[in-house]
Amino acid sequence: LDSFFGSVLKKILENKGNTKADRRKKALLTELSQAFVEAAPNNQLEFLFKIIKPQLSDTDAKIQKKSYQVLERLCTKEEYLNSHLDELKEVLISSLSASKAAAKKNRLRCLRYVVHALPGDPMQQLFQNNATISSSEVLAEIIVCVKELNKAAREEAFKLLTTISERCAIHYEDSSHFIQLVCAGLAGTTPHMISATVMALTRIVHHLRDQLSPEFTESLYQTVLI
Repeated sequence: LDSFFGSVLKKILENKGNTKADRRKKALLTELSQAFVEAAPNNQLEFLFKIIKPQLSDTDAKIQKKSYQVLERLCTKEEYLNSHLDELKEVLISSLSASKAAAKKNRLRCLRYVVHALPGDPMQQLFQNNATISSSEVLAEIIVCVKELNKAAREEAFKLLTTISERCAIHYEDSSHFIQLVCAGLAGTTPHMISATVMALTRIVHHLRDQLSPEFTESLYQTVLI
């Protein structure tokens, strides 16, 4: 099994994707590699991660989507996730500008796995090692995803937002902290961003409704109306 998986990895690595047929084959091989993640030894998982890392920014939507599916499978392995948190944070943040609509669902799931595993404040922990992309940019990406055409991607965006809100509430002992960060989206330059922010706030406030004071809820309501 190990030798067969090794041959699959080698074929992915050697495939330069120069033609349409090559890119299709590369996407299929990347998809096939998922089947080996559960039983593969650590050295092969390390090799697999190195192979898919640049593919997360591939211009071919299918290759990128399959690569995020592999990354998601890696994130489901608790031991691998905890031992590679910094690398996973870095790759998920650095690939932000290149992420395509087809890969959003799996990308958001990967972020949710990472957020679950992070100690302390997830917003601070998620971005402290990357100065080139601000937390507001990644948060804006998540918020905008609540209006994705793909229903599964929309639901993943909502799940990720509620997960971050829960973690922030535990860390700060204040359920309003993350909501205030999300409110910044109301100052967006496009109607699409503003409406996405309203939808995100609606879901988060409903999720945390038993933890929010009536005063804060009323203040938030007035802010949204303005």
